[in-house]
Amino acid sequence: MTQSDGELVVLAQAGDAAALGALLARHEAGMRAVALSVLGYGPDADDAVQDTMVIALRRIGEVRDPSAVGPWLRAIVRNNSRMALRGPRALPVAEPEWFSRPADTPTPEEALDRAA
Repeated sequence: MTQSDGELVVLAQAGDAAALGALLARHEAGMRAVALSVLGYGPDADDAVQDTMVIALRRIGEVRDPSAVGPWLRAIVRNNSRMALRGPRALPVAEPEWFSRPADTPTPEEALDRAA
């Protein structure tokens, strides 16, 4: 017999990690759909879902209505996604070797050896 969301929330609030894992797995598709609707496909959507799972782990005790955990999780991922839109965006670097040190520069280990 499959446990209801409410039962899984009560177990998770009591410290049952397997119940929390089952709950998150059950709602992962819905959370991902919300993230994709806000952020589109890409790593930002994955990050928003993963961040939501971490928040759920920390704040599962705050769920007042265990049967409404799905909307609670989707609200968190929606907020995370919106925050990601507001935050600074990473810009890809075309030539990462521009940031590497010149070939004739000693490594820190080599510099220590020379100084010794």
